[in-house]
Amino acid sequence: MTELLLETRNLRKMFAVSASPFSRAKQITAAEGINISLAAGETLGIAGESGCGKSTVAKMLMGLLPPTSGEIIFCGRQVSTFTAKEQSNFRGSVQMIFQDPFSSLNPRMRVGEIIGEPLLIHRTATGKDLEARVLQLMEQVGLAPEQYARYPHQFSGGQRQRIGIARALAVNPKLLIADEPLSALDISIQAQIINLLIELRKKRGLTYILISHDLSVIRHLSDKTAVMYLGRIVEEGATADIFASPLHPYTEALLAAIPGLSGKRCRAPGKVLQGDIPSPLAPPSGCHFHPRCPYKRELCATQSPVLEDKGENRKAACHFSREIFS
Repeated sequence: MTELLLETRNLRKMFAVSASPFSRAKQITAAEGINISLAAGETLGIAGESGCGKSTVAKMLMGLLPPTSGEIIFCGRQVSTFTAKEQSNFRGSVQMIFQDPFSSLNPRMRVGEIIGEPLLIHRTATGKDLEARVLQLMEQVGLAPEQYARYPHQFSGGQRQRIGIARALAVNPKLLIADEPLSALDISIQAQIINLLIELRKKRGLTYILISHDLSVIRHLSDKTAVMYLGRIVEEGATADIFASPLHPYTEALLAAIPGLSGKRCRAPGKVLQGDIPSPLAPPSGCHFHPRCPYKRELCATQSPVLEDKGENRKAACHFSREIFS
């Protein structure tokens, strides 16, 4: 059995919303019951609309947000038990590629300084060795040596994302979390970054968590996919299987919205998702998706479905998935 690099067990995150003159203080559940596992070298895609909790999960995995409850297991150890030194090593082992390649770069620092900063923080290179390492990283992501002393504003959006990727790679991480890494880029540039991520995975044996609302991006990069809706995983399985035959109405609707996909993958091609994702301040009763679901029944409004095994390494949280998608 392949040893897991990362595992979460019933991960949950709640946020307190302060009271106002017109409302009481409330608790928002941003993520609940998150159970994911990832072996070294795998890529997990986490998909869903904006506001479904994808970025909250990413921040907990990075250590930027403490979970309200649940466990994060990294290389067989529970992260909450790490010593200060182990926490520092963990931060080096898990790096993030951010959504906006411009705001994530310090405009007052030159590119060489930006990419080299993690090496200084983790004390892995200084002086001439530092410069050589930075130039090597720039070459790996397709940046020219003469760009070493330039500032972020002198680069295009795609080049800035390459800078962010080089910075993330500087400390030789085991896991890269890419939070909507393509959404701020032009379509023509997106293909270049996808190819770069694939190439780096092959050369470095990297493990990725790719967070995106765009399932077509997930399709190109991910070995397996978890689909989230309003803080919960509603379907998970091998990416190829999910695209071939979704087992949750929400996944089906997301696939139906992708131009060019065969109608065979969507059993209700004329039924586009209606409305917006509900507010986490007032989530629907029962199945959170039922107000937007074309297959809803009375049970869906009263009883919340659990994410259960549907066979062939597939899971879905739908009362009637076997009947609907048989």
